[in-house]
Amino acid sequence: MPDLHGHARIHPWRAQEGIIPAVAIYEPDWRSGLHVPTRIRRTDGELLGIAGLWEEWTDRAGQIVRSYTMLTINADTHPIFKELHRPDPKRPPDMQDKRMVVILPRGLYVDWLDAPAEKTIDFMRQFPADRLVAEAQPREPRAG
Repeated sequence: MPDLHGHARIHPWRAQEGIIPAVAIYEPDWRSGLHVPTRIRRTDGELLGIAGLWEEWTDRAGQIVRSYTMLTINADTHPIFKELHRPDPKRPPDMQDKRMVVILPRGLYVDWLDAPAEKTIDFMRQFPADRLVAEAQPREPRAG
């Protein structure tokens, strides 16, 4: 597929799609001005199936290396995730880095794993806030 300048584009999405199972994820809540670890899980107790990518490659020493990443999307409008992450005082309120991992509904797991690269954008959606619970997990004060 050519780009705007007529050059052939190499699709950057060369890794394999995967699903990262998690009981919960932790994000920092800075609304109080302090970093408060916040545990986010599904209301039904099911595992979170986080859309991810993985790649396997060989380093210079000949060792196989596996790399993994969780995909994130903009969360400016998500009732839970828009409140998380540290505000950047150098950026206006509408330009803050509000993001969330892509949580796949269980019924889409196979579709995600089978999707060709050009269709993966269809999975980049916010998970419904009413199906998530966010609970502050404040750290215990350190002694001494």
